[in-house]
Amino acid sequence: MNHFAPGQRWVSETEPELGLGTILGSDGRFINVVFMASGETRRYALNSAPLARVDLVPGQQIRSTAGAQLTVAGYREQDGLRVYQCLGEEQTEQELPETDLAFDLELHGPRDRLLAARPDRNNRFYLRYQAQQARARELASPLRGLLGARIQPLPHQMYVAREVADRHAPRVLLADEVGLGKTIEAGLVIHRRLITGRSARVLVVVPQALQHQWLVELLRRFHLRFSLFDEARCSALEEGNPFEESQLGILPLELCGARSDIFEQALAAGWDLLVVDEAHRLAWTPDSPSPEYLHIQALAERTPSVLLLTATPEQLGRSGHFARLRLLDPHRFHDLSAFEAEQQGYASLAEQIAPLLEQTPLDAQTIAVLRERLGDEEVLPLLAKGEEQAARTALLNRLLDRHGTGRVMFRNTRTAVGGFPERICEPQALESPADYSAGLFPERGHSGDSPWWRLDPRVDSLAKLADTYKPEKILVICKADETARELQSALKDRFGLAAGLFHRGQSIVDQDRAAAWFADPQGARLLVCSEIGSEGRNFQFAHHLFLFDLPQDPDLLEQRIGRLDRIGQQGQVRIHVPYFAGTRQESWFRWLNESLNAFAAPNPAAPAVFADLAEEIEQALDEPTLLGDLIAHTRTREAELREQLRHGRDRLLELHSCRREPAEALTLAVREEDAKPGLSEFLERACDELGVDVVERADGALLLRPGAHMSTGALPGLGEDGLPACLSRDEAMAREDLAFLTWEHPLIGGMMDAMADGDFGNAALVALRRSGLPPGQLLLEAIYIAECPAPRGLGVADYLPGTPVRLLIGPNGGDLATNIAPDRLNAACEEVEPTSVQAVVRAINRDLRKRFQRAEALADERLGVLRDKAMALAEERERLELDRLKALARVNPSVRQDEIEAQQQRMVELGQALAGARIRLDAARALVTA
Repeated sequence: MNHFAPGQRWVSETEPELGLGTILGSDGRFINVVFMASGETRRYALNSAPLARVDLVPGQQIRSTAGAQLTVAGYREQDGLRVYQCLGEEQTEQELPETDLAFDLELHGPRDRLLAARPDRNNRFYLRYQAQQARARELASPLRGLLGARIQPLPHQMYVAREVADRHAPRVLLADEVGLGKTIEAGLVIHRRLITGRSARVLVVVPQALQHQWLVELLRRFHLRFSLFDEARCSALEEGNPFEESQLGILPLELCGARSDIFEQALAAGWDLLVVDEAHRLAWTPDSPSPEYLHIQALAERTPSVLLLTATPEQLGRSGHFARLRLLDPHRFHDLSAFEAEQQGYASLAEQIAPLLEQTPLDAQTIAVLRERLGDEEVLPLLAKGEEQAARTALLNRLLDRHGTGRVMFRNTRTAVGGFPERICEPQALESPADYSAGLFPERGHSGDSPWWRLDPRVDSLAKLADTYKPEKILVICKADETARELQSALKDRFGLAAGLFHRGQSIVDQDRAAAWFADPQGARLLVCSEIGSEGRNFQFAHHLFLFDLPQDPDLLEQRIGRLDRIGQQGQVRIHVPYFAGTRQESWFRWLNESLNAFAAPNPAAPAVFADLAEEIEQALDEPTLLGDLIAHTRTREAELREQLRHGRDRLLELHSCRREPAEALTLAVREEDAKPGLSEFLERACDELGVDVVERADGALLLRPGAHMSTGALPGLGEDGLPACLSRDEAMAREDLAFLTWEHPLIGGMMDAMADGDFGNAALVALRRSGLPPGQLLLEAIYIAECPAPRGLGVADYLPGTPVRLLIGPNGGDLATNIAPDRLNAACEEVEPTSVQAVVRAINRDLRKRFQRAEALADERLGVLRDKAMALAEERERLELDRLKALARVNPSVRQDEIEAQQQRMVELGQALAGARIRLDAARALVTA
């Protein structure tokens, strides 16, 4: 194990771009390192820190923090630190403690390697150049963080993700209707903010029943490895704060109340982004907020960015929604009555401007409302232009900008999004076995001589259904894990039907395999799930849902149906509902079907109706003669609630939650990026060079495995068993067992890091054939990177993404790069025999130094141009954003003053960072004509 001492200089093997690090100290388990050049601090486990000691060799050119240029002659040890013996510019001897080494000192540079006759192979040089180009494209992409997720890009999700993720410190409520993918929206926000550096520490607080679902979804869809902070993990650490061991954590909400010490540790650890799922469970009244609400309130007060995922206002009432908004901005949302009046005002406004929303002619009354709301100076010039559609779009956008809640809440509806299938309910009344109880789940209480699955006609009904709809797939959901296991076994034993099994008792790996087997067109036709199958997994490729039993909550029923009834479902969803006639099962089915029409379509009033009538429902289940009156009463109550919801509907908020034109443009851009070639070729070359074996399987998928001579360290996601993968988004959606490789996948990022960082391919010596020049002439191809050492969250890569600057210095000192394309030049290169390298370098040494001097001068000129262009672009874009925020703040009270101040500070820091841009030599290739 390495021995660390404060003040020692080390470099990160995984992030060499951070510059020289300085050891701050160690607590015996962790080591803290500051990288002053980039303004970053890292905390590593002591026994596995990816650090390499700075080891300068005699003859190496270095620089001190004071700017002095020195040449290393040797060093001595003093109190664990190295003191270098150096020669100054006048050959004066002096000592330099390693603590005084320049923070951005380059080691093992291309120039040093070439002059020392230690070149790398030519193909590694070219691959490094390609990796740098790919990295720069990825850094500069406006789609960064939106491309790598295993999702189908949908306009409303893409729009919400970009709008939220790109804010300084977003504090928003995601309240889409069921089936529209709030979890995906949150995952996209997390992914984009992590990739762009806007956030680094993320805490997700969820109900305990959903902790594993989130853990799996974040890994499976977004390649994000979160740590689950359950009671066992937190209690296992006797000293220190367990939440400081991971940047990404999931915390069960129930644990916050059960263990105050664990909650205090989570609070003390500090986070950049807090995500809370099922936020409508946080009970609140003005006089008595629940303990859960107070826990989240404490976290929200200390965390800059907050995402709350919640049910719609229709499901929990305006006061509940107001309580959630208070967590986001207690100063803006401090008066419930004022909030309700404001919301009613928006609903009323939507009715008044209906012609604008519904694309009918603008009458005098509508124009009068617009003039009152926006002012004549904004309305009349637009109407005078005569371009009606353009005027409509502009007027609507200006109204949406003024929507107070729209800044902090997004609520997309199924009606607005569209694309949902028809739902067909196919009930089947069956005769109950003689020894069954009349309950909802009679098989669980069965105690006869024969196992229940030999007597239960639902089993036979399912087998017959499978035969009737061969070869279509059928998702089967029941309540209990035991029922699922026994039913799956019965289908095999009695009917020879091979069905997948998915229940809570399985490991995550086994659940993934079961889902993948079901998703595979050649795999299982049936998947038998316990209730966990209704939590988050999506099977929209199937069209049949067999409800072996019915859950005791309309919301849970909708969750079950929502596994198939989702965006992307291409056919009708047939819901097969067997029930035992004359039992509670029949009464419960009839109430759901005849009162709420719950099988045909989502009913936003259902939760409130169920809560209001829970006692009467229970009585009717026990006494069927009461059922008719209950159904009639329920219909009346349901109609009343639907009318209330219709009048309270905020159409402006729905439009604000997904502005159609930019949302569709964003989705199209993602699809176009998917279609671009390049990744496949890069992957093939990278695997070949890094020693990763690639095999194409019989099913067309790729299998990547560490080769016997893999030349790099561990790559993310590439274990000994290999990584099954594909490059197609559609295939990845259909095959959950395959990794979806994109430029944002950790494995591809790891490969780029392995090739673009360190000394991989940063120096090459080749013979140049067919150049048209006399033999023995020297050309120098120099690859420079213009960069700014700055915190990632500042976003300098938006303006200076590290695009490689390629120079080709000819025999006369001119730059020939624009005349000879990289691929054409590379094709004419041949390796110099290893036995000849020393002699060739000695022969070209003097000319090579001159070429480097010329390249440095030209690179400095290029830097000036790049820097000026980047600063001008940054000033233009960031000024527009500042002006936009100021304009919004004048008409929308939900634009916080700290957002404007943060943008002003960002402009100052960006200007300073870009002004300090530097250009460094990343790779060099000496070409000798033959």
